Amino acid sequence: YYKVKAVGVDGAGNCSAETPVYNLKLDKDVPVANIKVTTSDGANYPDGEWVNKDVSITFVRLRQTVSGTTFMYSVDGGATWDAANTVTEGDVLAVTVPSGSYKSFEYKFKAVKGTGEEVEVGDELYRINVDKKIPELPTVTAFDDYLVSKGFNWLTDGWTMPVSFDYSDEGLGLGDGVMLYYTVTERGGTLIGSEEYALNPTDNRVVFDFSGSTIGGTRKITLYVVDQAGNRSASDLVIEFLADANVYTIGAEAEMNALTGENGGRIVTDKADRKYRRNDVVSGKIVADAGYKFFAEDFDYVYGGKTVSLTADGEFTVDLFKEDVTADPSEISFAASFRLLVTPVAENASLVYNGAAQVPVLKDAGGRAVADLYAYAANDLSSVSGLNTGDYSFTLTYKNNKDVFFTDTEIAFSVIPAALTVIPGGGQWKTYGEADPSALAFDVEGLVGSDVLDESSVLMRANGENVGFYAYDVSGILVTDGNGGKNYVVTLADQAAEFEIVKREITLKPETYSVTYSAETLYVSAVLAGGSMAAGDDVSGLNVKFLIGENAGEYLPVPVTKSGDSTDVAGALENANYMISFDVSKKVVIAPRTVNFMLENVKVKYGDAEVKPTVS
Repeated sequence: YYKVKAVGVDGAGNCSAETPVYNLKLDKDVPVANIKVTTSDGANYPDGEWVNKDVSITFVRLRQTVSGTTFMYSVDGGATWDAANTVTEGDVLAVTVPSGSYKSFEYKFKAVKGTGEEVEVGDELYRINVDKKIPELPTVTAFDDYLVSKGFNWLTDGWTMPVSFDYSDEGLGLGDGVMLYYTVTERGGTLIGSEEYALNPTDNRVVFDFSGSTIGGTRKITLYVVDQAGNRSASDLVIEFLADANVYTIGAEAEMNALTGENGGRIVTDKADRKYRRNDVVSGKIVADAGYKFFAEDFDYVYGGKTVSLTADGEFTVDLFKEDVTADPSEISFAASFRLLVTPVAENASLVYNGAAQVPVLKDAGGRAVADLYAYAANDLSSVSGLNTGDYSFTLTYKNNKDVFFTDTEIAFSVIPAALTVIPGGGQWKTYGEADPSALAFDVEGLVGSDVLDESSVLMRANGENVGFYAYDVSGILVTDGNGGKNYVVTLADQAAEFEIVKREITLKPETYSVTYSAETLYVSAVLAGGSMAAGDDVSGLNVKFLIGENAGEYLPVPVTKSGDSTDVAGALENANYMISFDVSKKVVIAPRTVNFMLENVKVKYGDAEVKPTVS
């Protein structure tokens, strides 16, 4: 803002009179209007979009330096300006539409300066669209033939169905931008497909095309309308219909037999390719292979829990889903199992006693195990299962089992004794002539179950009292097994220790240390110098003598064995039952023998021949 006046001055300094004051106003400041547009839930509102909530315009900032500036707004894009539609900074302008109606607004803003100049501020044009009208569902036509409520008309070659709608623009809300949504589900709720279509007055036909679908059963189409502001129809339109484009192949093979891994038979149907569609009639027959047997209870036709009866020859007839729509046909199957014809043979007809009830393992003639066969025996095997040793038998009869069929077969088997091994303690002995130990130590291996040794059990040995080794005798080992010990064969361990009788130690000396010379070699009898003889034995029985010598003199005695005329010096120290030592420290004296002579024929007559006396 300026105030200006002027004077003129010449070269001589003369001044003119002052001019009047001129007021000069310059304005280059552009008015500013900052707004914030939000929906009633506080979300920012995008310019021009349809919403189903009221909108608020907040004038966050209004700026103009020239005093007297007024900010105004128009609701019809500037076509009209109402002097009452003014705002100041901080004001909130409410854009509301009554429920059940919709409306579009075009807001424009300007600033009117004090000079009367008008300046547009903010965006050139701000569009606000509010729609609170709930769209209505259309009327569906041309669909009656497939409704569940009308009967059981199945769509079987794929299903493509046109649906026509009767609706008006006004009835749906805004025609431009109204969407029809649909979902297709199974009865159980599994989603099969969904789509959306834009509806307008010139197109009222929608085609549901699931011709490639192989999933059949009762279907639900759920339809609802959503307008461009997001308003959803108050309710859904639900259409139930029947559709099944599936081609069902009936299996020709049966379940594999668990024992053999073979099918054991087959299912033959009236169509070579075994392909059927809904409402078809399937006829067929169950055929068992050689070595297998089929029973009616082994056949199942599964659809919604239904079963099919078979004739005695295994023939059947089935109407595929002609009437039943209470369950979705997610599974259609024919199944048959064939039982192996088995002649059971006891693999181990002789069972070793193990302290518990047992029966033999059964196999078929081909050597294949017939597992768990006993569970299907008609009689109570607990009454025949082998516990104690002995002979047993039982009869297997047919029982319902998907793997095996066997006719009445008597199975004979026996339970034989278990081996009980006695292990004598090592290093057990006695001295010759002494009594045996009061009890011989031993261990056993092979007791089973709750069986125990009888308290009276004793380990014995072979008879004999001479020095040497004696094998142990297990005949005194007894078992308490509830069967008088018959469930065991008691044997001595291989390479078992033996009982030993060792030699008795004695010392011998000469009976006398003085003898008279004799023409023969002199021997002196032996007597005990230490130790003792075993009961019933005598030193004389040892045949031990002491050799003295032949001539008179003193001699150290030499022990020898002498029996009759036999003398064995080398064996004098050896004896089977005695360890003999000798006391030969003292000499034995052979005293000279006294001899008396007598003369005979000492008298003769004179003149007789000469006679020599006889000496004796």
